[in-house]
Formats: sequence, structure tokens, C-alpha cells
Amino acid sequence: MPSQSSAAPSLRDLEVRIERIAVLIAGARRLIEEGQAVDLTVLGFATVDLRDAVLRASAEATLGLAPRVIALQAAMDALGEDLAAASGPVVREIAAAARRSAFRAYDGKGDGKRPDRRTPASERDRDPRPGPAGGSA
Repeated sequence: MPSQSSAAPSLRDLEVRIERIAVLIAGARRLIEEGQAVDLTVLGFATVDLRDAVLRASAEATLGLAPRVIALQAAMDALGEDLAAASGPVVREIAAAARRSAFRAYDGKGDGKRPDRRTPASERDRDPRPGPAGGSA
């Protein structure tokens, strides 16, 4: 990892940081494509490191970097699209699980089925087991 010294970074230092971020983005996109979990913490730190380095760099060191930064931005946008597409099924499954849980809590039986509203409440709440504790004798 490039040093975090207060000295102004050179053009080469900035290029190394940009390349590192590009590799991290490509790796994250590959993992998403494979359906694996992705931790973007290192990418976040690398991005902050680049930003800080650019702010410390001389004007000469940053000349010509615009096309590479624009390419990084496009890669970040593509990563964001990949994340949104990959999270869609997960979000839907979480919502479905929440609905199932609500149904179980609602009907009190834990079977996940909605109670039949056409049946009177007194019959819905009756224990279906035969015998003295049940609904029929």
C-alpha cells in the first residue's frame, strides 16, 4: 500500500493508487458475478487514500489523470449496478421471510398460512384436536 506520508505524491504514486482501485473493483465485480459475498471495506479505504493523495499532489502530478479517474468512476458505477442487480433477489427473499414471519405471528399457529376470514373467529381459535381439550368431543 502506498505510504500515507504528508509529502506530495508523484504521478507514479497516483497511478499506482488508481490501478489498485481498478483491480479491487474488477475483483469485486467478479465475485458478484460468481454469486459470492463482497466486502468493499478495502475499496473504500483505497478510494479515500486516492482522494487524500490527489489533494496533496502538485498540479504537475495530477495532469493527465482525468481520463483514468473518469474510467474509475465508470467502473464504480458499473460495480454499483452489479450490486443493485445482485441484491434484488436477496431483498425480495428478506421481504418474503418478513411476510411469512408476520403471518405466523398473526395466526398464532406458526404454520405461515393466513386465517380464513370466512370462518367465524370462535371456530378459527378452537383447538382442532378431538377430545376434552379439543374443539369436538
